[in-house]
Amino acid sequence: MKIGIVLNPKKIEVYDRVEQAINWLVEKDCEVYVEEEAPEKTGAELEKLSVEEIGKTCEVVIVFGGDGSILRIAAQLAEAGTPILGINSGQLGFLTETTLEGLETALPRIINNKYKVSERSMLRGQTSDNGSEMLALNDMVLSREKHGRVVEIEARVNDDLVTRFVCDGILISTPTGSTAYNLAANGPIVHPEMDSLILNPICPHTLTNRPLILPPDSEIELELLTDDRCHLIADGQKKITNLSNGDIARVRKADCTTSLIVPPELSFYELLASKLQWSGRT
Repeated sequence: MKIGIVLNPKKIEVYDRVEQAINWLVEKDCEVYVEEEAPEKTGAELEKLSVEEIGKTCEVVIVFGGDGSILRIAAQLAEAGTPILGINSGQLGFLTETTLEGLETALPRIINNKYKVSERSMLRGQTSDNGSEMLALNDMVLSREKHGRVVEIEARVNDDLVTRFVCDGILISTPTGSTAYNLAANGPIVHPEMDSLILNPICPHTLTNRPLILPPDSEIELELLTDDRCHLIADGQKKITNLSNGDIARVRKADCTTSLIVPPELSFYELLASKLQWSGRT
């Protein structure tokens, strides 16, 4: 079996566990490849490839890091459709549900092809100024480049006018991203296997402007009505900048998905209870 290893280079505390996992996989006759950005001492004897090459070569990619690490590579692996196992060495870990302690259970499942895959919808966004496109697993946000003032945005869905929002920005989220920025912006929690989009105005001046859950075939068009510079940001990482009055951002469901390997024994509701520290009445 061909397996790729990706890790957050800042998480030096997990290097030993990564080496242990690599050694175990090699002993089981797996072909292991390491991301070329990995520190030199990590898998020093192994072939190093770009994330895109790992996606094309490997049957499974194991990511050591937090949710940010998953978001970093999701767009790069989406076209190949390679399943991703996230090993949480970050903080909250909604996307990296498997812990370092759970590696001993997770790795045998991987090499024996007894793992569960959850297909997560993605967003594709582009702008009218230069046609640049981006993919996102969690969300896309249209807002000012410099915070401190509101922005006016006219929103349309499939050419139908929704309204003109006066707000800090507009957030478009997938169900997977509903527990991220969307949740902090008072948006709804949506089961990750739902086929829908969320349109959420951030801190709107009109208090009756509330988040909308939209059908999966919705094309959302956001036209800027402000002279100040704005940007469209995908998953808090990649961005299209220098957008201004009259520029339009279009966001829709992507035709590719992210395949996440999830623990079969952990339900989404147990995950919510654990990560959000919910508890029933005592």
